[in-house]
Amino acid sequence: VGNFNFIFMNTNTLRFLVIVVLCNLNYTFSQCYDSFALGYQFTLALKSDGTLLSAGENNYGELGNGTYQNGNAFTAISGTNWSKIGANEQYSVGLKSDGTIWTWGRNNFGLLGQGDLLDRNVPTQIGTETTWSKISAGKFHILAIKTDGTLWAWGNNNYSQLGDGTVTNRLAPVQIGTDNDWAEIEGGYLTSMAIKNNGTLWSWGSNWYGQFGNGTTNSATTPIQIGVENNWSKISLGSDHVLAIKNDGTLWTWGRNTDGQLGDGTFINNSSAIQKGVGFTWSDIDGFDNHSLAIRSDGSLWAWGYNANRQLGDGTSIRKNILTQIGSLTNWHKIQTGGTHSFGTTIDETYLNWGSNFYGQLGNGTNINNIIPTNSGCSTLNTPSNVSLKVNIYPNPASEFVYVELINNSIKTIDIIDITGRLVSTKKNLLTSNYFLDTSTLQQGTYLLKITTDTNILLIERVVIK
Repeated sequence: VGNFNFIFMNTNTLRFLVIVVLCNLNYTFSQCYDSFALGYQFTLALKSDGTLLSAGENNYGELGNGTYQNGNAFTAISGTNWSKIGANEQYSVGLKSDGTIWTWGRNNFGLLGQGDLLDRNVPTQIGTETTWSKISAGKFHILAIKTDGTLWAWGNNNYSQLGDGTVTNRLAPVQIGTDNDWAEIEGGYLTSMAIKNNGTLWSWGSNWYGQFGNGTTNSATTPIQIGVENNWSKISLGSDHVLAIKNDGTLWTWGRNTDGQLGDGTFINNSSAIQKGVGFTWSDIDGFDNHSLAIRSDGSLWAWGYNANRQLGDGTSIRKNILTQIGSLTNWHKIQTGGTHSFGTTIDETYLNWGSNFYGQLGNGTNINNIIPTNSGCSTLNTPSNVSLKVNIYPNPASEFVYVELINNSIKTIDIIDITGRLVSTKKNLLTSNYFLDTSTLQQGTYLLKITTDTNILLIERVVIK
């Protein structure tokens, strides 16, 4: 992309190697979406510049655009500083970069956290606090973590899925316990799960189908630890089934299995964690209702479970009870499931979607279903011409760290990608002109640094780790 001239400088006053990249930016940069959040039949799409868009069903204002009209093309929601998003059924929740939390859409059970039961068709801030850091949208309840590591919840609580020891619905955020070491959260239908900073797994709410994974079907009104292992890194809840990845990249599932969503070759529920895809490691997972998606570390996409709306992407509407590879691409990066559709992005920032498009939830300007992952293109951002950027990177080769300095602009994100196209790590919201990137944990080899600036210019740099 663009014209690159590499200038190597080696003088008595320079004790390091500087790679200078002069980019004559006289081209159109294709800016795809950074992340998605899928409700039952609608989609939120977040760009790296903080712009938020939506498409699909809008019966309760879940698109957040001030109307109740469905839309089959992505349209912007007010604000340009969105950082994290969540969606489920017919409501949406979002965090802004200033630490505020906002909700919109259907407000049954008070899940919008506004202290009432009124629906809203535009994002509405919850309270005035600016310390929210993470969110998870359950079917009818929301979980959130603050910057101090405390856990909060609100909405439907009929089965103690909020974890406050009661079965009372909460119309506004309430703190769950006093612990301040919560790291990851995930809301399901009547169940909630979380991972603490020490890698332990916790669950609360309904356990009818064994979705706690502790070998029982006993429910809990407050968070309880599941097992003694402390190596859990990522979790995803469908309605009543769980997908999880450990620190070693192994994939595990448990819970309800009526549509084969556990991927174990049966339709039998299981209350204990069972490893799937043995012999391989996995980088991303997501489940919604009764279907599951996962990305293997080699960049391939796999799916299983319910498929009546072709949300698995294998070209059929037949449910699958074993892990099934979808297509032949090996550069998948992120995935997101909805009630009737699925989205994914590749390493090169192409986004694809598949499944039902009855309400326009694929956001491609039509109401035509996609039976397999289909490239839906990207919006475009015209960058100014005659702009020169200098990127200084040293040392290169490197071992413990790489110093990245961007002249005439600010670094927003840095992605480290290995030679197979696998995303190794991401540093986000840096907003600095220089950054010390820790590379001490990387294995020897060649890596790409994908650097996005605060004006959404993309630079790709190569670094050797020795």
